[in-house]
Amino acid sequence: MNCKTTRKLLADYIIGDVTPLEKAQIDEHLKRCLSCKKKAKEISSLFKMISSYTVEEIESGVFLEIKNNIIKELQTKRRFYLKIWDWLWLKPIRPAFVSLIILTLLFFLAYPSIVNHFSNTNNYSIIISSYIDVDSDEIQDLDKEDIDDILAVILPSYEDIATFLPLDNDLSDLNDSDIDIIYHALLYQDQPTVEHSTML
Repeated sequence: MNCKTTRKLLADYIIGDVTPLEKAQIDEHLKRCLSCKKKAKEISSLFKMISSYTVEEIESGVFLEIKNNIIKELQTKRRFYLKIWDWLWLKPIRPAFVSLIILTLLFFLAYPSIVNHFSNTNNYSIIISSYIDVDSDEIQDLDKEDIDDILAVILPSYEDIATFLPLDNDLSDLNDSDIDIIYHALLYQDQPTVEHSTML
């Protein structure tokens, strides 16, 4: 038997887990090879040292305690992330939280009309301030009815608008934004009126 094969089987040889034929071949090789004999002594002393250690029996409660500590640590981390969420669903706070969610949704649903109102007021303030000597801040304080009253006096009537449009247009089909565009075009007309009719 060569050194390579002997060294592979040394651990099994020391614990007695080889066939009688392999044992005889290893014994014969160890008599002739000093390096393999030295390696066999090292492995044998290592096995003796390991076997001299006594394994203390662990009490059954230790594993349960470790498990409980791990679970407690995980729950603490979970509570850290979900503490606010859990708090929001307490019975006394739940109605307020749900109301807040509903109000937020209503705000975002109404937001486009709120923005549209303020942007229209801003557009009207440009038109009004070109005819009346007022600050745009004062116009911002006016409500929609006041702005409509002022615009009715300042701007041309529907009949006046009709003179700038082709005869086949029906003014009853116009929406507020179309009328605003026409008003604006009439107020700031620098070009022939024929070009304004193409805005519709």
